Amino acid sequence: MLKSVLPVILFLTAIGIPSCAYAQDLRGQYVGTSGCKPELRRGPGTYGIRLDSRLKAYLKAYSVDDHNILLIVRYSDDKDQCGIVRDVVWPTDTSAGFVWDCTDPRAPHDVVVGTWPAGYPSPYGPAIVAWRVNLRELKFVSIPGTVAVLCTSEPGPEDESPDLVDFAKKRPAKFR
Repeated sequence: MLKSVLPVILFLTAIGIPSCAYAQDLRGQYVGTSGCKPELRRGPGTYGIRLDSRLKAYLKAYSVDDHNILLIVRYSDDKDQCGIVRDVVWPTDTSAGFVWDCTDPRAPHDVVVGTWPAGYPSPYGPAIVAWRVNLRELKFVSIPGTVAVLCTSEPGPEDESPDLVDFAKKRPAKFR
């Protein structure tokens, strides 16, 4: 029995250690640092949205070294051009993009972001992976289970839209 289980355990450990190391590396590389790091310059694969104006917080997506990452960045005031990175997440599918219009049926009023497959033919469906935004700590919290991507009327660009917090609160009841 032990001989048949040991290869499986070794394989799972070999897979898990690099992904755990990558996660720790990304967190250590970005969390608590300036949002003006050279690799976070505007360019292809860069987009964002205002999370909460009262907290001066934004969600910022970047493509760095062929990986998509999503940051929560908090600014000290309106003149702050860099902010401080509060948290970072990344999709398991490197071709997936981030989508703001997600709903967790267990907590429909929460701000939830997820990942969406590249070239997905439908305007709604399940997210590949999703995170709830903890607004008190400005942290991402992984959500187990299915989270719906709705693609209804998404907020506009980060400087022209209402806060994502307000958008989630005003989401039509039928999507909750």
